[in-house]
Amino acid sequence: MKKALCLVILLLTAAGLRAQERTLEKAEFERVIGQSQQKYFGLSYRETETSDNSVGNNKVVSKFVWEFAGRNARRLFYQFDSPTIKTKKEIITIGGKTYTRTDDGEWIEGATPPGSQPPAAQSPLETADDRTVYKSLGPEKLNETEMSVYASEQTQKKIDRARGQELFLTITTKYWIDPDGRLVRKETVMENLIKSEQNPEGRRFRHTRVAVWELDPNIRIEAPVAAAR
Repeated sequence: MKKALCLVILLLTAAGLRAQERTLEKAEFERVIGQSQQKYFGLSYRETETSDNSVGNNKVVSKFVWEFAGRNARRLFYQFDSPTIKTKKEIITIGGKTYTRTDDGEWIEGATPPGSQPPAAQSPLETADDRTVYKSLGPEKLNETEMSVYASEQTQKKIDRARGQELFLTITTKYWIDPDGRLVRKETVMENLIKSEQNPEGRRFRHTRVAVWELDPNIRIEAPVAAAR
């Protein structure tokens, strides 16, 4: 009897969760997420993003921390950790000036000249299928606070004729928005499967990314003493 009762409760809970889900149009989804990010404009806040890439037994972890003090000052801290490379970089931008240092070295003042970035490489891949589903998942508690939760799931199939490969990509992203309408957490899982005639079962890659936002009125960003160039 107890087992039957537990099963009924589980089924009712699952049915309730499904009932809270609803599919959204792309425009409505983008409006909700866009407005939740605009809530931070002009405020002092921190965004922390951690990425984890796994290819077989190899693991690469990177961390970004952005701090914003109003509209004209921001600081970026970046850390990269792999089996062969470990590095960190810090960039401060105040008004039109940028200061950069690597691995606790000296600060260097200078901005990146417009147009100095290399042009993006053209992808040789053909897109055979590309579709995205947008959803509202209803309320969910995060750190004892009830949030509004949204999600998107993109599936792609691409063909690399030069290498004779098929690529299958799934990107699932989940968003948590607090009662004030601010985005406070975003989780992305990207799974990639590459198949070929030589390897019909394919190679799998997995990438996860977690971003967290928090207001912090105590953030202060000042220009460092930069080394002469």
